[in-house]
Amino acid sequence: MSKFLAIFAATALTAGSAFAAGTITTGSGEPGNDGKFLAAVSAIKAKQFESAIPLLQEVQTRFPKSADVNNYLGYSNRKIGKRDVALGFYQTALRINPDHRGAHEYLGELYVEMQDLPHAREQLAALERICGTCEESKDLKRHIDGRKS
Repeated sequence: MSKFLAIFAATALTAGSAFAAGTITTGSGEPGNDGKFLAAVSAIKAKQFESAIPLLQEVQTRFPKSADVNNYLGYSNRKIGKRDVALGFYQTALRINPDHRGAHEYLGELYVEMQDLPHAREQLAALERICGTCEESKDLKRHIDGRKS
């Protein structure tokens, strides 16, 4: 029974945390229920971005082609003000998985923060192509609309 509860807790943690920093994809090359990955996602959910980064870097050594890990590294770096570093991680995530909704959303948000609305709108257009009016496209649109003046 305890194995069932552990699996259930890990699944619930992963699903709930997906909204904290982007869509978790579970595709090939992704860490899924890796303990360090789940710990990093928990740290991100708790807004402990600096604690999440070394965990994600360790996970990245075992899952070098993970769009999710790169997206979370981008998100965490962006949240601590390292925009250039974040940009590189988002771009890597999108090279790995060009349809990664979380990476498109957060790259768009980074562009909004950098006051680069044309590039932010490109990310919104990509999201609308990928998923229509999904949560990620709605969130990015709110960010873009909030910066119009």
